[in-house]
Amino acid sequence: MTEVLKELALEDSVTVVNAHFKELDDRLPADLRPIDFAWVDAWECIAECQRKHPGELEVLNLLESHKLMQNSITILSRTSSRTKRRYAKLGGEIDSGTELHAAARRQAGIR
Repeated sequence: MTEVLKELALEDSVTVVNAHFKELDDRLPADLRPIDFAWVDAWECIAECQRKHPGELEVLNLLESHKLMQNSITILSRTSSRTKRRYAKLGGEIDSGTELHAAARRQAGIR
């Protein structure tokens, strides 16, 4: 996975933490908290988290009925302890101001 992130020039934007969900609290560096986006490949752990912390996660499950195994992708959004969105206004409207343009230029290697 790290090779793909590097090829897409995302290695500085994405941190991969390989850990069992129950050990994640001990293995997740403090500077990565709170988590804004996580890809978790373990539905049982998500269900357990929802039982222990009801209402903390918004879950969107997109089914891929043409597949026999791993036939869905689930997107989670934390509904508590949200951090300020850098490039979005209330209601999800994109704030395409100077900060977003500057970040896009940096990512594209344009100064």
